[in-house]
Amino acid sequence: MLFSLSNINPSKWLGVGGKSLLILALLTAILLPAAQPVAADTGIPAFTIIDVVIDTSVTIQTSNFPADETFTVLMGPIGTLGIDGIKVATTETGTGGTIEATYDIPEELKGSEMIAIRLESESGYYSYNWFFNDNDSVAEEVVSEEETEAGATATPKATEVAETESTEAEYTGIPSFSIVEVVGGTSVKINTNNFPADMEFSVLMGPYGTRAVGGVEVEKTNSGTGGTFEKTYTIPESLKDSGIIAIRMDSADGFYYCYNWFYNTSMPVPVTEEVTAEATPEAATTEETETVAENGYTGVPSFQITAVAGGVSVQILTENLPADDTFTVRMGVFGSRALGGTEVGTIETGEGGAVEKTFNIPEDLAGADLIAIRMESENGYYAYNWFFNTTSPVAEAEYSGVPTFSIVSVVKNTSVTILTDSFPPNLEFTVLMGPIGSKAIDGLEVSTAQSGEGGAFELIFDIPADFVDYSAIAIRLDSSDGIYNSYNWFFNN
Repeated sequence: MLFSLSNINPSKWLGVGGKSLLILALLTAILLPAAQPVAADTGIPAFTIIDVVIDTSVTIQTSNFPADETFTVLMGPIGTLGIDGIKVATTETGTGGTIEATYDIPEELKGSEMIAIRLESESGYYSYNWFFNDNDSVAEEVVSEEETEAGATATPKATEVAETESTEAEYTGIPSFSIVEVVGGTSVKINTNNFPADMEFSVLMGPYGTRAVGGVEVEKTNSGTGGTFEKTYTIPESLKDSGIIAIRMDSADGFYYCYNWFYNTSMPVPVTEEVTAEATPEAATTEETETVAENGYTGVPSFQITAVAGGVSVQILTENLPADDTFTVRMGVFGSRALGGTEVGTIETGEGGAVEKTFNIPEDLAGADLIAIRMESENGYYAYNWFFNTTSPVAEAEYSGVPTFSIVSVVKNTSVTILTDSFPPNLEFTVLMGPIGSKAIDGLEVSTAQSGEGGAFELIFDIPADFVDYSAIAIRLDSSDGIYNSYNWFFNN
């Protein structure tokens, strides 16, 4: 399978809303490759840790490994996934499948509490895991990924915070916390759940939408006996006037974290307001939720863009609005979700459901190429969307779909031919190439391409000297407006 990822068409991208709850959505499109050589499916290569001799060696057992491959074995600090790690050995897979092998722990990693280990082949297969560097503990869950000859990237089966067993302490699960009380501009009280014991956490706050990554540290908290406890934290000066604030807790060892957010207004907050709590490097989830209000309303309010008069006005059509509510409508710069944007009007929902209304574009946004628009009520409901600031009924200029492309042919070390599918019209794309596994993110720019009428068209790009003799190469197309992108990869043969 080939994976391609892009933003959603503005007339189709509906912001999700709910009472005191927001889940951000992403879209991933999946298609099958065309004219791509494919090896027999051996499943996802993975391996488990079966024995560790402290500062000496680690023994692994593989499963689903491809036949007749040479894997380089790398070790590195925990959290690196073994990428660019220290080469400790190579392993020939022979008939593939299940192999048991023991590798020496390199001098540079002796004394480390935890070590990442990775196996990767020049054909694009890789798998990784990690282990405690002691004689008694073995990480039980497998962490593995694959970029196979069919072009698929499998999701890790477990995260770096796998459930583990230790002779000193036993902790399983994912820490989380909910917001239980807010004193506007002053403090927030949280209630934790399933925290590991005796660990120090940094408590950070930041602007809404940042998940408080790199935020202001407001305190350090020791988890004590772990599990459930309540703590109150002071809102920093720089965020006192913010309407919504993100809050995050990061463990000192870099293993665990969780985050949430809250409205910066004084009120007790129902415990059911708990958002997502994660203990792994960010892996965005796609989810919609429903809330049930006291008046019996259920569902998610949303709206679509139906027409735009460039620099003048935008028309929207709502869906599933709660009855007898008032929504304030704001506009802001693209990417802001119009949080704290300019107020442009209100909507009285009446009986709820569908309402069509037109709003003037504020002067400070009249020249913007893209504009975010948001509607929110004092009762906690909201929805957001965005639009191109160009004159047209959206139905006439509508682009729907996800741009993707397949590999048609390759001339080794010379060129690659691609065939696009469902590309948006009249956009310039930057063409990038990079090592396999990189998705060509921040890769080498090799060309640009105009999408013309969009849809399907064939393009040929030269393979740069930097990637001559690479066995496999990633290729990516990024639109100049920063909205759309698509990527693939090919064997250089």
